[in-house]
Amino acid sequence: MSFKGKHHSPETREKISAALKGRSHSPQHRAKVSASLARPEVRAKIGAALRAAMSLPEYQEKQRAIHLGKHHSPETREKLRQARLGKVHSPETREKLRAATRAAMSRPEYREKLRQARLGKHHTPEVREKIRQANLGKHHTPETLERMSGERNHSWRGGISFEPYCLKFSDDFRERVRGFWEYRCGLCGKTQAENGQALSVHHVSYQKRACCDDEVPRYFIPLCASCHGKTGKDRGHWQKILSRKIDKKFNGRCYFRQGEVLSSWGVKA
Repeated sequence: MSFKGKHHSPETREKISAALKGRSHSPQHRAKVSASLARPEVRAKIGAALRAAMSLPEYQEKQRAIHLGKHHSPETREKLRQARLGKVHSPETREKLRAATRAAMSRPEYREKLRQARLGKHHTPEVREKIRQANLGKHHTPETLERMSGERNHSWRGGISFEPYCLKFSDDFRERVRGFWEYRCGLCGKTQAENGQALSVHHVSYQKRACCDDEVPRYFIPLCASCHGKTGKDRGHWQKILSRKIDKKFNGRCYFRQGEVLSSWGVKA
């Protein structure tokens, strides 16, 4: 007789749950299970089964529905924190995690899924303060900084970050850009007060000489810290989005006063 694909009824599952409540395995049984799980072939078999299950959309939806709105109690969170204290992944595990993350992030559908999941979500002030406190005094190791520097950094653009800004990109100019957008982030609409600091004025062309070079479209947009951080990667993508946003909202208008715009550029002042 085959039991494949068969499941206990809700009533049977409830009976089993009630019967097992309060019971625990004997030390001998736990040792036997532990020894079995230590075998590489057993772990590989379990891992393959889990990966196969987690790849099914219906399984993912079921898990999502189960965990929706659920949170660990403060006591459980403290237990988990204590259990993880001082523990670090081995170099092999870290490399596996890095490889898996890189593979996932290379898929456009995965990146879009993450973007949709995070859209409009922000940390509460309490969470932001916790993150700030947790990061106080923490710094990258010299080895990590070395790996992230120069041409090895994902944001490397041939050293253009060392080029000076155009002199016209002044404090007065940046303030006019912010005022033009009513002191709101051009992407998410967050106010300057909500940002907690002056909005960054972003060069949509990613060229520091944009104010002085009449060959470069002088598009600028104020961004909150969160949105400005996003624009460091996939620059072509963000350039298109922000340019369209400015064209739609202000018909491509720039921020120079009358007389500051070169006539050859042909835009409204």
